[in-house]
Amino acid sequence: MMLRVLFSTQRCQKANWLWYDHRISGSDGIVPADTLWTLDRAVYGLRESPFLWSQERDRRLEELRWKVGNVTYRLSRCPTDSQVWRLIDEKHQSVYLGLMIVYVDDFLFLTDLGPMRDGLLAQLSSAWTLAKEVTLTC
Repeated sequence: MMLRVLFSTQRCQKANWLWYDHRISGSDGIVPADTLWTLDRAVYGLRESPFLWSQERDRRLEELRWKVGNVTYRLSRCPTDSQVWRLIDEKHQSVYLGLMIVYVDDFLFLTDLGPMRDGLLAQLSSAWTLAKEVTLTC
């Protein structure tokens, strides 16, 4: 397999890739030999994929807003740990209503059950396909 960067508009913000894989190209007669593929998403196994995915994920998390009644909520990244996000009310940003810990594509919420959390899950579901939710209580 050979991968080559064509260009990057911003440092790893969006990279376009050409991909050639001799095991696929022409082996079944469906795709002509020496076909080059353009990749526009992070690909499992590509060295740069985790970094590109985390940039995309974090950009979307920063843009998330959801409303419950008259209150607008959002996520705010923790300044000391980029994988920890605070759930806050936009008007009262110093009050933390919960935390979300991110690891690659897993989210762990530390917050009360209720409409604020349900609204966040609805926003996340509109951005990505979520696996089954598991709730842990003590």
